[in-house]
Amino acid sequence: MTTQGISVPQYTASVNALVSEVTNLGSFEEVNSWDNKAKTILDQIVSDLDIVEREIASCQQKLVRLRTEHDAKPAYQKILGQSGEVKSAEKQLSQYQLGQRQLEQLADKLQWAIDMTPNSAEEMKILIKELR
Repeated sequence: MTTQGISVPQYTASVNALVSEVTNLGSFEEVNSWDNKAKTILDQIVSDLDIVEREIASCQQKLVRLRTEHDAKPAYQKILGQSGEVKSAEKQLSQYQLGQRQLEQLADKLQWAIDMTPNSAEEMKILIKELR
């Protein structure tokens, strides 16, 4: 999905690249640097999720309006079915919802990787205990 300047494929590539780098981190300094990059991408994803959620709400409102207008039509006009505008809005809503799910999955994946990279020896000890 690419809309409103939001590119899920671009985020997917960035998140996958960052997650693959985790196994190559050899020091806490490298982990901190990696965390900063990952948090920047995560913040961008979260910000774009807010945009997508607003677009979803807007599409839902538009659909309610269009369906209300359709329901107010005389019966003989209803027989002709819903307008192409309704179908277009439904398609757009579906695309936004798909993009939302994809962005949420990427955010979860990146957050998990951030959580699994200890920033200090103390955090590493705690993480090892949790994993046991």
